[in-house]
Amino acid sequence: MCQNEVQKFLSTDGPTLQKLLVEYDENGRAEGTLGSFVEEFWSDAYLAPDASVVMNLNPFFVLEDGPDNKKSKDQCARAASLAFSAIKFASSLKQETIKPDQIRGKTLCMDQFRALFGACRVPKIGERDTVEVDPESSHVVVLQNNQMYFFQALNMSDGSVCLSEQDIYEILTAIKTDATQLPPDITSRNSLGVLTTLPRKEWAAARNLLVATSQHNQTALDVIDGALFVLVIDDVTPTDIHEAAANMHGVVVTTATTAVSHVSVTPHRISLAAVYTIGFYVKTGLVSMLLLVDVVYYCCRRLLSSMWIYIA
Repeated sequence: MCQNEVQKFLSTDGPTLQKLLVEYDENGRAEGTLGSFVEEFWSDAYLAPDASVVMNLNPFFVLEDGPDNKKSKDQCARAASLAFSAIKFASSLKQETIKPDQIRGKTLCMDQFRALFGACRVPKIGERDTVEVDPESSHVVVLQNNQMYFFQALNMSDGSVCLSEQDIYEILTAIKTDATQLPPDITSRNSLGVLTTLPRKEWAAARNLLVATSQHNQTALDVIDGALFVLVIDDVTPTDIHEAAANMHGVVVTTATTAVSHVSVTPHRISLAAVYTIGFYVKTGLVSMLLLVDVVYYCCRRLLSSMWIYIA
């Protein structure tokens, strides 16, 4: 039965559709609007639906504790080490010193690497979401206790790393001191991340209202949108690897993580729980799994920890 349907398709609609697809691909490449015929269909599948972003469709990684027991028990120290590794990778991309991936000796296209850092999914009214990439992105946003901070990570002139791991540790320690001055039930009243869980049109309307209300709001959103990545310092205490994985997708939500577990304004998030469990979270509509594996593997080599991979 199945073979009959295949043969029927090959003798009826198949050749016509194939011809149209080849023409579509050739025209897109000639005009410079497409790199592959699957590109637009892939983007539409992730960016066109109006439904709330389904976080369980996106891959994430949860890492085991590293061998350095002292650093593993210091949340800011491990966060600094992880952030420094990711920043070094971002710097290598900007300076174009990353060796291209290869399969059977054939170099793969590296176009998607541009969306690894400094990219943001922006909601739109009346059209699909867009992915905006800031080629000048050079800072990191830190989210703790529903409050956002940022620090400069790369030199604007050449994309080189402009601070050390110790510098990041001191920055994160200062942020933690400041962020914990207010209780979570107070800071959660201004949780921007909650709005990103709305259906896309509703989030777009809320975002437009925020921007129209204040230039300060526009500036703040520009800082978030243009960040290399978001570093989340969480206070959730998962008891095992499964709870840690659930928290990455917002299943475990406590008073202090109303915004933390639902930040969907940027495509890439790096989280550290109160027991210093590390996780990477990414939106698959922007980059392939292979690219994310490259980043996580690069960071794991510096952290000398193994890697648990959960794909929900």
